[in-house]
Amino acid sequence: MSKNTNAVETVEEVAEVLVEGEAYAKIIKDDEGNFHVVDFDGTVGPACKFCDADDKTIVLTKNKSNRQWFNRKKADAEIAEKGFVDLCYKPSRHIGSVGSKLPNEKLISYLPEAEQAEYKAIIERAMKAREDAKAKPMTELEKAQAKLAKAKEALAKLEAQAAEGNN
Repeated sequence: MSKNTNAVETVEEVAEVLVEGEAYAKIIKDDEGNFHVVDFDGTVGPACKFCDADDKTIVLTKNKSNRQWFNRKKADAEIAEKGFVDLCYKPSRHIGSVGSKLPNEKLISYLPEAEQAEYKAIIERAMKAREDAKAKPMTELEKAQAKLAKAKEALAKLEAQAAEGNN
């Protein structure tokens, strides 16, 4: 048998696809009354903590279901009934920046076409400038100059306030 030296063996990593609403972990309660998260691969996590003073919310340890908190009252009731609580997968929600969406997008529909195009061009230039600024880190000299400029502005503001108070 001849061996092909040009062939390259690759190792494919199989990405695990998690389905929303399907259980990938469960909460159990040990003999001492501590809550633990158990992944369905059998991994038992450390004892969970509580996030508030009244111990109403269980802070879950890292698990495949992507859940971080669970109501203690619901957990106690379900554990009393079934002996465990299924943790169904919930995808992460990202709150904050909307990415490349235009600010005031609904309002610009009231502008004439020419002004809409001008507005969109300005926003695109601003987003590009922001990305360029993030890509290029400031040198120590630039950082010091920025601090100096900020301090000068603060000094000017204080001097103006002092001058108003003395008149």
